[in-house]
Amino acid sequence: MAGAGLAASPDGESLAVLDADLDTGEATMRLFDLVSGKQVASDDGMDTSDIEDSVDHLLESEVEILGISDDEVAARVVNGDYAYDLATGAGRPLDDEPAPGEAGDPLVSPDGRARIRQRDALRDVVVVEQGDEVVPRAGTARWTLVRWVDDDTVLGVAIDGPGRGQEIGPGDTLTLMTCALPSGDCREVPGTTGERVVLPLGTRPTTVIGLEPAGGSA
Repeated sequence: MAGAGLAASPDGESLAVLDADLDTGEATMRLFDLVSGKQVASDDGMDTSDIEDSVDHLLESEVEILGISDDEVAARVVNGDYAYDLATGAGRPLDDEPAPGEAGDPLVSPDGRARIRQRDALRDVVVVEQGDEVVPRAGTARWTLVRWVDDDTVLGVAIDGPGRGQEIGPGDTLTLMTCALPSGDCREVPGTTGERVVLPLGTRPTTVIGLEPAGGSA
C-alpha cells in the first residue's frame, strides 16, 4: 500500500489507511477493526470515471487523512473532502463542516498551557504558561521539537554531528527523542537513528519524520 495516509482512532480500536496508487490514479479507504479483526474498504468519493488523467488528478488533489475520531475518519480524496464511518466504510461529503477529529496546532500542548517555539539554530524550546522557557536536555548540540505526545511530553529529533546552524549534512545523525516537562529531560527512542518514522495521526500534514542521513532537514 502506498503511504498516502495512516491514522489510528483515539480509543485505539480502529485503523484507517488511505491507499493511493500513483500508477493507476485510483484510491481506496481501508478500515480495520483492531478488536474484531474485521476489514472494510470504501470507494466513496474516489470516482475517476469523469477524470481524463486520474494519475495527475490524484497528485494535484494531495489526498491525505485529515482527522479521526472514535467513529469516523475524514480525508481529502479524489472527489473532495469526505468522512467515513469506521464500522461500515460508508462515506459522505464534508460540506463546510469541521473534519471529525481534525488535529489542532501541533506546536500547542493538548491542554493549551505550553507551546513549542521553533528557532532558526535548531535549538527549539518550550514556552510554558508563565512565559518561562524550558530548554530540552537533548544530549546533543542541536535538536528540533516536532509535536506533542501528551500534556507533559514533546516529540523531537536529536541531531548529532559536525553540522552547524540549520544545515544537516551526511555526517550528521538524527534520532527520535521524547522530552518531559517541566524538567526538560530527554530520552532517545531506540532503533530510530537514520530511519523513516511513520506516526499515528496527530498533526497535519506531518505524519512522517525522515531521520535518514542525507542533505535535507528532519
